[in-house]
Amino acid sequence: MSSDEAERYLRFMKFPNVLGLEDYTELLEGHGCRVDVAEDTGRFASHVDLYLDMLNKQLTYDALKLIGFDMEVMQGLGGEMTFVQTLAHEGKIQQGRVVATRS
Repeated sequence: MSSDEAERYLRFMKFPNVLGLEDYTELLEGHGCRVDVAEDTGRFASHVDLYLDMLNKQLTYDALKLIGFDMEVMQGLGGEMTFVQTLAHEGKIQQGRVVATRS
């Protein structure tokens, strides 16, 4: 992911940072844990697709109600979610599963 993509993603998601699976593994191991599983679930992109599909077909009213029926905000959020969808399909973000035990 480029630095511009990372900055945009983190700003939208309100995350201070995001690490890769290798980084989480190293942190856990560095704190005395044995990492048994660290893997990409392979499901994130399809879940983003489902979320956007539901938002566009079924949950539009609920989402608009939450943001005070502000169509400009809705379009902005939709654009950012489409950006997240693109990152997910390009393999730049993922849903990870990490299983670790303390030694």
